[in-house]
Amino acid sequence: MLDQKSKQMGVSKESLENAMQRKAPPTVPSKQPSTDAAKATPAPVIPASVGKPEEREGGDDEEKQKPPPASADKATPAAVIPASVGKPEEIEEGEEKEAKQTKKAGADAAPDQKKDETKQHAAAQGDAAGPAREVELPTTSPKAVPGKGNSPDDDVEIEGEGQGECVGITGSEEGFWSEYDPGYKLKGAKPLRYHLKGCKLHRYTQEEARQCLKDRHFLFIGDSLTRYQYMSLVMFLEDHWPDDTGEKEGFNPCREAWGQGGWKVFYQTSSKLLKGKEICDCFRLDGPMSRNTQNTLVENRYFHLAAHNLSVTYLQLFGVLPMRGHWPTEECRNKKRGEDGCGPDSMSKSEVAKNLHVLQEEEYNTYLKDGQFDWTGNHMQAIADVVPAMGVDTLFINLGLWVPTGEYDNKEEIRATYKAARSAVVAHEKGGGMAFWKRTTTMLKCYKTGGKRCNPGDKREVRFYKDKEPVALAKDMGIGIYDTAEPTRTLPWWVWNDEVHFRPFVYRELNNLLFNQFCNSPSAKGAR
Repeated sequence: MLDQKSKQMGVSKESLENAMQRKAPPTVPSKQPSTDAAKATPAPVIPASVGKPEEREGGDDEEKQKPPPASADKATPAAVIPASVGKPEEIEEGEEKEAKQTKKAGADAAPDQKKDETKQHAAAQGDAAGPAREVELPTTSPKAVPGKGNSPDDDVEIEGEGQGECVGITGSEEGFWSEYDPGYKLKGAKPLRYHLKGCKLHRYTQEEARQCLKDRHFLFIGDSLTRYQYMSLVMFLEDHWPDDTGEKEGFNPCREAWGQGGWKVFYQTSSKLLKGKEICDCFRLDGPMSRNTQNTLVENRYFHLAAHNLSVTYLQLFGVLPMRGHWPTEECRNKKRGEDGCGPDSMSKSEVAKNLHVLQEEEYNTYLKDGQFDWTGNHMQAIADVVPAMGVDTLFINLGLWVPTGEYDNKEEIRATYKAARSAVVAHEKGGGMAFWKRTTTMLKCYKTGGKRCNPGDKREVRFYKDKEPVALAKDMGIGIYDTAEPTRTLPWWVWNDEVHFRPFVYRELNNLLFNQFCNSPSAKGAR
């Protein structure tokens, strides 16, 4: 049974056994990394409770991670483990093998691929595999209210929308979606915008959003769903929202990499779009998830807009894989790993601001590819020991769809996470110094296609990620709620690109909701 589960999830039998027993993560001694790549030790995978859940709904192609429980009297997370890890053995062979499997440009796994990898559940594949097959999009949205205007920002009256400014909202309030015309010919139904029934959401302009986030530092920790919301947000702050529907030709940073040339193209192109205002600590092998991929993938992104002194950061979290990364400054990258003088301080706003650059080919193919990391640990460790030096005033944490039982209910672990989060953030005059539990967007289950993209008429349902305990404990421990589950509950089925990822306008609307939650607050001085 374990053999079968381990194959389905792409992890070793030993890792799965350890995970099911909920063993503590191995401690890696701090030492100078080996210069002999062939003898170097691969990055350890922190055991987590990763047994295959019933009907698991995943957000990426990595395995799930559930960090080890913390007892009530040992709630403080351990220190982040300095990563003294070398290049995983046979990485070149693994990369060559995976490259052959993805020979067709623009896809990590072809839509008609019949191999076992495509039969894995979306949680084991996620954005590494394409949709099961192309389907015809509907031309109408059965759940959306007919709308007006040629832009989501048009100030038009929509039946059922509330009046008055939205103050003190969390996203949990009752709302609905309406259609609008994007101004170009569509293959399918019109894109949507989100409304609340109890108040009128303000449509934030770029300058209003910049002023609201001026001098602040927002940090998002999560999986691919959080990645695309981050990309939508920083693209808007830098230039404009990404194409609403994803139907226009050209690259879209809010669409999955498998349809846009693979991960290297995704990282380099999305970095270029931000015009040198970001550091992309990013690398991932193309192809199905393998041990080599697990030991080398990393994605941490640091955006900074100097004119407004605002920063937005994304740190990747998913699977049984530990959080990990490189010190992002050029000075630290030029030093031998393990040398003194580099640490979490290099992730601060001031240091990041001095090292912004577009991700380069050589950087991607050498430094980021070698499988060595400067820091690694589970999410509690990372929040406790890396985040404080970053000067973050607002932190959002989301475990996404990686809880194997489908319900995150480990109270001791949740308390430890919240305790670390409260200590990690710094106070801010605009009302910062807050940590938030970001509720996970809903999932789409299609029965006929086994969870892949639906066809018209397929039996389907929208499912919630179960997070009753995190929500309840958040209120008790002074942690805020940013709810992205409720707004996505009423979306029509065609909005999903697969069973977890959305068309780009959804991330835009979730970010506009975020602006209303933070910038409409009386304490958000100078918002608008």
